[in-house]
Amino acid sequence: MTEKDFIIRDRMRFKNNKLSARLAYLAIATNVLYFILVFRLNDESLYKTITGVSVLYNLVFLLAAFLCSEGAKNYKLGYSIALFVLAVGQIARIFILPPEIYSVEYAGASGEVEYLITEGQHIRMIAYLALSAAFALAAGVIGVIRTVKLKNHLAFIKKSDPKELIDYSRDEVVG
Repeated sequence: MTEKDFIIRDRMRFKNNKLSARLAYLAIATNVLYFILVFRLNDESLYKTITGVSVLYNLVFLLAAFLCSEGAKNYKLGYSIALFVLAVGQIARIFILPPEIYSVEYAGASGEVEYLITEGQHIRMIAYLALSAAFALAAGVIGVIRTVKLKNHLAFIKKSDPKELIDYSRDEVVG
């Protein structure tokens, strides 16, 4: 390990993993955009059990994603792995509510069949969920990588004699 690598990893002990946290915040933000798009429709045909479950899942997702962002920011491996689970949940949601909403038909003023949402709105719903999943997944991956690097660095420091880490004659890290 070069001196520069050692210093970079050693600085991780004192710095938060802000990138993972910010990506998790972006996952939350895109989920909120999805939530707004879906629930501003306010149509009687959407008053079903699946809609209630979707509202509850949104609340759980928002809380869990925020907690995971804070955990990943502090290099907690379990929280980074939980972000993977949240990403899978977002991907699964793409196939549940958006297709159901898109298939809602009603008779228009001219007697033609019309849909509750346009194809563009359907694509935006899917895009918001996909982006939310991508951000959560990226936050999880970065969190795992950085956490493992820090844990390996701490293990290296713990097993090494401090006098062996620094060559005092050259003021360099030995590695």
